Amino acid sequence: MRCFTIIRTLEQNDIPVKPYLLAWCDAIARHGGQPPDDLESWLPWQLADYVKQRIDHFWRA
Repeated sequence: MRCFTIIRTLEQNDIPVKPYLLAWCDAIARHGGQPPDDLESWLPWQLADYVKQRIDHFWRA
């Protein structure tokens, strides 16, 4: 059920779901298989600029 909540929240904030999830998985991989330390930067309602850039990167890929 949590997965659907995340997807719905992304949709409500006009964030493309697939690029966001790809950017999130990429961040975990770059952090040694652990979630990034700055989880608040990934919240859909307050995305950090660098997170937006990563999402945009995967959106264009």
